[in-house]
Amino acid sequence: MVKQPESKVGQTKNVAIIYGVISVALIAAVITGQNINGQQLSTKSDIWLPVFLLLTAIGVYRKTRWGRWLGYLVSIPFFINVPVGTFLGGYMLWHLTKYRGSFKQWI
Repeated sequence: MVKQPESKVGQTKNVAIIYGVISVALIAAVITGQNINGQQLSTKSDIWLPVFLLLTAIGVYRKTRWGRWLGYLVSIPFFINVPVGTFLGGYMLWHLTKYRGSFKQWI
């Protein structure tokens, strides 16, 4: 039985940190009622996306299978935001796929 190096297993934590930073920024924007692209953010209707992103960050950080699948779901829309979003989405998908063996638990 070959043991994987610890550095490879820990690479997905970078993705979890990126998800967490983005979700905290979006939560702050929603709570303070900021305008994004001319649309006023509302706490009642716009808080679900940052909370979903934070849940994904927790799942990826804990290396759960559901976290990996939520990570795929969250990373795909990043490709729309060229060029930075495309880079981040590709980076996240690459790490989630390359290190998928470290996502063993469901809970």
